[in-house]
Amino acid sequence: MKTYLLALFSCFFLTARAQSDLAVVGARVYPSPGTPPIEHGVVLIKNGKIVAVGDQQQVKVPANLRVIDGKGLVLLAGFWNSHVHFMSPVWEHADSLPAAQLTAQLTEMLTSHGFTHAFDLATLNFRNLRALRDRVRSGEVDGPAILSAGEPFVPPNGSPFYVRPIKLPEISTPEDAVAYVKKQLDAGADAIKIWSASPIGDNNSGDAD
Repeated sequence: MKTYLLALFSCFFLTARAQSDLAVVGARVYPSPGTPPIEHGVVLIKNGKIVAVGDQQQVKVPANLRVIDGKGLVLLAGFWNSHVHFMSPVWEHADSLPAAQLTAQLTEMLTSHGFTHAFDLATLNFRNLRALRDRVRSGEVDGPAILSAGEPFVPPNGSPFYVRPIKLPEISTPEDAVAYVKKQLDAGADAIKIWSASPIGDNNSGDAD
């Protein structure tokens, strides 16, 4: 089944970029984890968005719409990757890198594997990550929906050893914590990350999201 899934995902993503209105017909469709599959399903996409899902008796394919034959294949709801980081050098200057380059990088890292959502759990440059997220949201760059925990904070002297010589923002009072959380949320964070048991020695580990 893995081969079938990857084949259908690859076909869907590549075709969706080329044409935003299409139909996937005949596949076994799993619309959500808690519902039975739809045998011989139909999925309609218009303007790059799914507008209808059902069996071939319920969903009619409009005339002249491009059709992908899904017989013998399986179509799943998009995957979530809930622990990613966009901190490697290839993501720097996300506001000015060519859209095609960012699309290719996101495809290699996420969308080619079926991920439609990605949750970044820590960044050291939230402005840069917001630029990437905004270009995806605007449609300029093709990629998954991106959520972020923004820039994390730590207790006093709590920066992890593996980010040295960088020191993360240190919070020592409840008032400072409230102010920092508000600042992150106002900047567009979808979650808050606290390294409350930071790894500060080579053999220690632990964090809290």
